[in-house]
This record gives sequence, structure tokens and C-alpha cells, in this order.
Amino acid sequence: MVVANFYYHRGLRWSRSGFGLLFLAASGLIAVSVSPDIAGWLRDTLMTGDYAGSRLLALATFTSLAAVLLALYTKAKLDRLNATFDRVACADAAERALLTPGFTEGLRPIMILIAALNEADNLKLLLPRFPRSVEGRELGILVIDDGSTDGTAEVARAHGYLVARNSINRGQGAALRVG
Repeated sequence: MVVANFYYHRGLRWSRSGFGLLFLAASGLIAVSVSPDIAGWLRDTLMTGDYAGSRLLALATFTSLAAVLLALYTKAKLDRLNATFDRVACADAAERALLTPGFTEGLRPIMILIAALNEADNLKLLLPRFPRSVEGRELGILVIDDGSTDGTAEVARAHGYLVARNSINRGQGAALRVG
């Protein structure tokens, strides 16, 4: 009956594994409430000995282990969501950059990637110093604006360099993945 109810009411928020963990936890609580001797079985399995509070110690050990497993499960799920968000955000920034008129024409055989967050003043000094070629090969620069609020992208464009822009600050590594 519980499984049928799960399939009927689960919606988008429930996963099978999440429901399974919740079902096991609820079943364990019901089992210990109905028959406290189950804690004695757990005490014997964990070999905590037969003294006052040993069943409680066995239950605490078991619940701590269950909490660690639940934390690991949650971390794995969050890591997958974070990786998915990273791919979507990188693809969004790259797609917007590629749709900019003249972007593909600005690509060169050698590209320098510069991840920048609020670096407009520094880019004004740095960008004019880059050579346009190295040993006869054209050199291009792609500035990845990582959610700047100071006009970093405009400074790079004013110097004739390519710009890709993250909508929000996601860090240097994420900015370089966009590049």
C-alpha cells in the first residue's frame, strides 16, 4: 500500500532512492516503537554488551551511521546538481558569446584566456601591452567577464578583444571553463 501511495503521490520532488531511505527510516522507528527488543538485537549485533543503556548506545550508533550515510547521499546529489548547473551556466555564457556579431571572426590560432572580475581599471593598463602576434602567429585574447559590475567587458571590447560573460560570479575556474 505504501509503495502504491508513493507512485500515486510522488510528483517531481521525490526520487525512488529518497523515498526508499525515508521508508527505511520510518519502518525502523515503527519497529523499535512496537517492539523495543529489536534494539536488543541491534545491541547484540554491534556487540556493545548487556548493561544499562547498551540498547540506547546501539541505537545511537546505528542512527549516527545512518546520518553519515544520508549526508554522503545528499552530498553526492548536490555534487551532481552543481555539475549540471556548471554545464548549463558555461553553455549559456559560451552560446551568448558565440552569437555576438563578429565573435568567430575574432578567434585566432593562439588564444589567451583572461578570467576577470571587476578588473576594468587593470585591463585598461594590461590589454594594450599584449602583442598582436607571436613568431608570426596571430594572437587573440578572450576576456571572460565573471559577473563584473564595473564595465570590465566594455573595456575589453573597446580594445578589440573578444568577451564572454557569466551572468553571475562563479569563480575563476568556472570562468576559464567558459573559455
